[in-house]
Amino acid sequence: MKQKRIPVAPKIKPRQRAPSWQRQKKMQRWILIAGIAVIAVIVGIVSFGFYSTQLRPRLQPVAKVAGKTFDMGYLMDMIDYAGLGSNPAIARGMTDRLVELIWDNEVLLKGSKEFGVSVTDEEVSKLLKDRNLSGSRAARNMARAELLSGKIFEQQFKPKAPASAPQIRAQAMLLASRDKAQEAGKRLEAGESFADIAKSLTEVTQLKEKGGEVDWVPQGVITDGFDQVAFGLKPGEMSQPVLDEKAVKTGGHWIIRVTEKDEVGMRVERILLGSKEEAQKVKEQIEAGAGFAALARELSQDFDTKDKGGDPGKKASSTLSPKLAEAALGLELNKVSEPIFDDSVSTEGAYWIIKLVEGPVEKEVSDENKDLVARNLLSKWFLSMREKIPFENLLDDAKKDWVVEQLSSR
Repeated sequence: MKQKRIPVAPKIKPRQRAPSWQRQKKMQRWILIAGIAVIAVIVGIVSFGFYSTQLRPRLQPVAKVAGKTFDMGYLMDMIDYAGLGSNPAIARGMTDRLVELIWDNEVLLKGSKEFGVSVTDEEVSKLLKDRNLSGSRAARNMARAELLSGKIFEQQFKPKAPASAPQIRAQAMLLASRDKAQEAGKRLEAGESFADIAKSLTEVTQLKEKGGEVDWVPQGVITDGFDQVAFGLKPGEMSQPVLDEKAVKTGGHWIIRVTEKDEVGMRVERILLGSKEEAQKVKEQIEAGAGFAALARELSQDFDTKDKGGDPGKKASSTLSPKLAEAALGLELNKVSEPIFDDSVSTEGAYWIIKLVEGPVEKEVSDENKDLVARNLLSKWFLSMREKIPFENLLDDAKKDWVVEQLSSR
């Protein structure tokens, strides 16, 4: 009988330990991977900080023109082109106008195609080089629009100024309000000379200096309102006061309402009107229940706040003129002010009183008047083009504050 064999467990070879140099190499590899991961996290944090404070704000929209969007980076380049980068406070106050300038530039760029007028890249580069300016997209667009404006004027509108035309000589005064016009009328009836009254009351510096004298001019030099009155008179005849809604004068009247006031500053809603009478009427409408914002959008000549219903959206006294700030400080919260005259602004709407001295007589048009006629024609064309191109201002106070922060940190 065979004896059973007892099975023997197989021998397990002990695992050989890697040489020390291999263990060290492996450890170094893990340390390298861990280090790269840490660096990636740090870079990610720094990159996110740069993105959130620098890059993302630059990508925020500030304007939309005919469906085309322009961002904060574009606006910053415009500020540099305009030479405003060294003064953050002034740059902030100009941001709305610069955004409107984006609209103006696009109007010229699109409108120039109507005339077949163009500007080459070489011409743009030369202008920027001559002025030692950057070649950013905003700078190139600004330069191109400037060159186009000059070419359109020279090629399309200057030739339209007449070599000769019916012209008149007259005496004229432009008066800021109906009250001023009535005062002038009473003084004329009392026998005071037209020249003396014009020197004391008229809003136009040139007329004030010349005692209201208007030398030979054709239609299209002064305003449409002036032309309609003056060219309808007979020699020696004087007009009644006539309102010219487009005549520009120095000064305007504010209606304001302070809605917030603390140590930070004031939040002042505002409406700018062309005359004291109009301002008083608006005040009465508000007190009778009319909406402040609706009246501001309809009537205000303060184009920085008009589209915002007269509300600047920020408690900052620095945005107010000295006269407006002084009045706001003494005004109770939510109370509507009396009309406040401010000679630091310009407004539209004034009254003409005109006396025809001689004419109309067909005469050769002076070079100066030819230039003025052509520029008025260009202005009318430009405004008509503006109406065809939709525009949206997307600026707000946060974006304006970011502009100041960036310029201040340079």
